[in-house]
Amino acid sequence: MARIETTGRRERYASALSGLWSNGLAFTLARLEAIAAFPEERLVEEAEALPVLQYSLHRAEEIAAGIDPPPGAEAAHRELRLALAAARD
Repeated sequence: MARIETTGRRERYASALSGLWSNGLAFTLARLEAIAAFPEERLVEEAEALPVLQYSLHRAEEIAAGIDPPPGAEAAHRELRLALAAARD
């Protein structure tokens, strides 16, 4: 019975992370990468968008904080939250 419970927990966790990714995080990271690739050219153009992107990262970290990782994924989940917080700042 414990194996089924663990499998279900892992599936719910994977689904929650997929939702986090598809609900704006993928777009935010792609946009930030595009700005970082050509900062001199894009930073002025995208200056007004930066607070929105920053908030998106903040929101993603808060959502991740509410996701309970399955056994064995705690350290990776903590790293994800720290990375989102660092990117936001």
